[in-house]
Amino acid sequence: MAKAVTVEVDEKGRVHIPSSIRHELKSRRFTLTLSVKKGRLVMDPVKPATTVRGKYRGLLKASIEEIEEAQERFVAANRR
Repeated sequence: MAKAVTVEVDEKGRVHIPSSIRHELKSRRFTLTLSVKKGRLVMDPVKPATTVRGKYRGLLKASIEEIEEAQERFVAANRR
């Protein structure tokens, strides 16, 4: 576990997550759920779709990175 760090929230509500913590999550990009519990902001990583078990396992044929790249290409193509 990385030691606790202090970060600031900018005027747009963005928070910079230090690389030491991102490396611990072992992912370049990830999704977080935000909640407030007893007056504290809690950020929990969402499990990637590749960790799905049971009858839905194997439905995802492309990697998350491939899906994100395709999404970025789609958005870039439609901005013109």
